[in-house]
Amino acid sequence: MGDEIKYNAIALKIMAKHGVAINDLHQLSASLPATSFTKPGDVHFTPAGYNKLAAQVVESILSVLKAEKKTP
Repeated sequence: MGDEIKYNAIALKIMAKHGVAINDLHQLSASLPATSFTKPGDVHFTPAGYNKLAAQVVESILSVLKAEKKTP
């Protein structure tokens, strides 16, 4: 792991300060099995890997939309 951990921590503080919803795809991608990547150490995913990322993106968007719908 590299500087992305430091950058993500800083970004998290800034987004929280401004009330911006976070969708942590880094955490998800770090938890995926090696078979979800096109090759070891790569940042590109197989179709199954992209589907898992997409599912989290959809859930994150729907969660924000539901929360906004409840807010007058």
